[in-house]
Amino acid sequence: MGSFIPVPKHKFQRWLKRKFNIIQLKSSKHEIYDNPAKPLLRPITLHHGYDSVPPLHIKTSLSNINRSYGLNISLNQFMAEIRSL
Repeated sequence: MGSFIPVPKHKFQRWLKRKFNIIQLKSSKHEIYDNPAKPLLRPITLHHGYDSVPPLHIKTSLSNINRSYGLNISLNQFMAEIRSL
């Protein structure tokens, strides 16, 4: 799995927007992200007060994106893409 650590929330948000056009739909205590044109099976939820996204949340979000769009993005590929942002 390599060096899989929490990711800064702003980088995760940028990755979602650039790669899949997934945008923030709602904001309150939790921020809800989805693509209105091509919805995910389950929207991605981030807690408003946290500055980073924990590894388990990244893993489940990747699983959701892979199932929703028929992809196979690995954790290593994701981390490499995040580092390049």
